[in-house]
Amino acid sequence: MSLLNEALEYAKLGLSIIPVDQKKIPLIKWLPYQEKQASEDEIKEWWGKYPSANIGIITGKISGITVLDCDSKEAITQFRTIYKGMTACSKTPRGAHYYFKHEEGTRNTVKVGNLDMDIRGEGGYVVAPPSVNEKGLPYVWKRKLVDLSALDSLKDSLSLYAQVTDLNNQRVSDSQLSQQESVLFIEGRRDEDLFHVANSLVRGRCKYTRQVLEILAKNCEPPYPEKEIDSKIRSAIDRSARKDKNLAEDYRMWIESAKGQFRVSDYYLESAIVSKEDKHAIIVESAKLVKQGILQNVGVRRGEYRVVDNDMEFMDYVNVNKEGIIDLELPLDIHKKTLIFPKAVIVIAGVTGFGKTTWCLNIVRANMHKYKFYYFNAEMSPLALNKKLGYFMHPIDQWNMDVIPDHKWDYTNIADKIFPNDINIIDYLEPDGDRPYGIHGVVTAIIKKLDKGIAIIATQKRPDVDLSTGGVYSAKAASLYLSLDWCRIKIFKNRYREEDPHPLYNLKDFEVIPTGQHIRENGGWYNETKKKDDEKKKMYASFPSRQPGDDDFPKEA
Repeated sequence: MSLLNEALEYAKLGLSIIPVDQKKIPLIKWLPYQEKQASEDEIKEWWGKYPSANIGIITGKISGITVLDCDSKEAITQFRTIYKGMTACSKTPRGAHYYFKHEEGTRNTVKVGNLDMDIRGEGGYVVAPPSVNEKGLPYVWKRKLVDLSALDSLKDSLSLYAQVTDLNNQRVSDSQLSQQESVLFIEGRRDEDLFHVANSLVRGRCKYTRQVLEILAKNCEPPYPEKEIDSKIRSAIDRSARKDKNLAEDYRMWIESAKGQFRVSDYYLESAIVSKEDKHAIIVESAKLVKQGILQNVGVRRGEYRVVDNDMEFMDYVNVNKEGIIDLELPLDIHKKTLIFPKAVIVIAGVTGFGKTTWCLNIVRANMHKYKFYYFNAEMSPLALNKKLGYFMHPIDQWNMDVIPDHKWDYTNIADKIFPNDINIIDYLEPDGDRPYGIHGVVTAIIKKLDKGIAIIATQKRPDVDLSTGGVYSAKAASLYLSLDWCRIKIFKNRYREEDPHPLYNLKDFEVIPTGQHIRENGGWYNETKKKDDEKKKMYASFPSRQPGDDDFPKEA
């Protein structure tokens, strides 16, 4: 099967899927998919753009799995002495992945028991078969993952979780070391002691690492056989390098999910980093990432960084579907003065009680044979809405809209509730708290949630101003902004005014016909200057014609 088909099969199992490259770096912003699973269309779009992308599975609650990552033969051997079960398992280019049921609170943990054994839980991901790494080495199922309910529990399987936790807790601080048994390099611990010395020498950039290790290897109790010394030294140095690499990879994965600014102490806490040498390795890795432009130093304290967002994508404005314009009919033929595209936001700012809801419902009535409407109702009870719709002379059971009551949404979560491919009417949106300018952020979040649909947002304003609460911030992101007063509408903002043959004529008077709640125009479009001129002419028309010598006749302004 192709990578795309496999990715879709994993998604059908209930796993959260992302595309990653052969270096295990996500090809998309993957943080949102820790909380929601990608749709089939999103997965097809990703692999259409990156056909050779590897398959990443996000671990934790969203997928219901925790993965134990054994990154060496030694780690696999150690693990198999603890676990005898038959949970899903894949062979990786360097070791094996064991898949378990996810349990609340299981987070990423690196270097369990100082072994090449990591836990991928909340906030992590793994690469799944049939992916290949940058050297062309494959990921292959040994026992394929076909049913999440058949996975073993990490905590219940022969007390595995307790045992690996005990191994992890065996790490000790320098102050505790002096209290431990001081007999080193004896049978049973020679390899581990040699590794720790190699690790310290490599980190300290010692010029004589091999010479020192050779002296120690020859003076162990008992000494290593001469023919094994070179391989033991290479193994200790390679293991030290792998440990740093694994820790660095885990840290890079973690910062991929970091939101803006973070402290490395947060990583220490979440990944159970306790030793000074591991903390130093993370500081060194952070410095490298700063030089590479991936991180940026922020704040005044050491260890505070910001993830640099250099993810770039270019818009194809040449090969576009020109049939994408939304054919939405607006009262008073306002739609003839503009264009409405997908992801558009139309704001209707009105004085309370001056007809915002009537305008919104007229839009639904005129277009519900073409589009699906979702009406976010802020004030009316079911009985009140039933009564309101009764004035429209249209069968109430034939209104093609779903109504979301006010207790299911508010200012803080409205963007989460938006239906991306339909018409969303929010009646009405009122800024929360003492920062009304925050409405711009809410409207922007709504736009980002939209895909092929639009949002029409009603807001409150005072009678003597054009803009609603939040001022210019309520209009910044809008494509069309209508200011509604009693029986008069003003087009305050029109992003596509090029469609309007008379863009300066932005005012129109109207009346609401009680029978059927129809909105009917009273005259054509005009502007404030023309209105004043017409009023002036009307006033002068009441005076008698001027006669010679009538010096006191009012002069025209």
